[in-house]
Amino acid sequence: MVQPNRLRLAVHSPGGLGTRFLHAIKSVPKEMMTDVNKPGIHYVVDKAIEADIEHLVFATGQGKIVIEGYLDIQFEWEQRLKSRNKNAELSMVDALQPTAGETNFTRQREPLDVCHAVWCARHIVGCEPLAMPLLDTITSGQESCLNGMFQLYEKMGVNFVAMEECAPHHAQKHGTVGVGDALEACCKVTEILEEHAKGEAPSNFFINGRYVL
Repeated sequence: MVQPNRLRLAVHSPGGLGTRFLHAIKSVPKEMMTDVNKPGIHYVVDKAIEADIEHLVFATGQGKIVIEGYLDIQFEWEQRLKSRNKNAELSMVDALQPTAGETNFTRQREPLDVCHAVWCARHIVGCEPLAMPLLDTITSGQESCLNGMFQLYEKMGVNFVAMEECAPHHAQKHGTVGVGDALEACCKVTEILEEHAKGEAPSNFFINGRYVL
């Protein structure tokens, strides 16, 4: 029996066009472009699994079917690794793959915003709380950002966004937030401004693409 309000589900929104990566994205979805030796979507799924997420939901768009294949079993390829005793490589593959029944894919159809991606997944999500880790920022470090957000959610039961601080003159490049009263390891958000001109940002804290809703 799942406890009410327990965080066990994440919604991913790899439905955008990725026009900043022209011309590469004409043949490869931006989520499958590699950062060092792994595609971007790999990092997002890794962090979700690390945070004990049990159910992964993807709101994808046109040309993104390759993501579903990447997270599935590649039988011939894996058999070839086994025949060559590439056990370390097989372990890396197994560590990423969700078990049967832990993933759902729905179609966003149009490359609209992340709110629309959640709306497209509404029949899968139901009334459950959800994490939404975006691919805008790849984080590193010993402590998982999502894990920290989950711990705060269990204590307080409210919406969270993860923030980072940038130089004030770079604030217009990001979605920024107004910072209110401090509460434990977080603070109240007084406003969110997704797009703004230079000098109009409410602070130099920006959303780094991690939400708990």
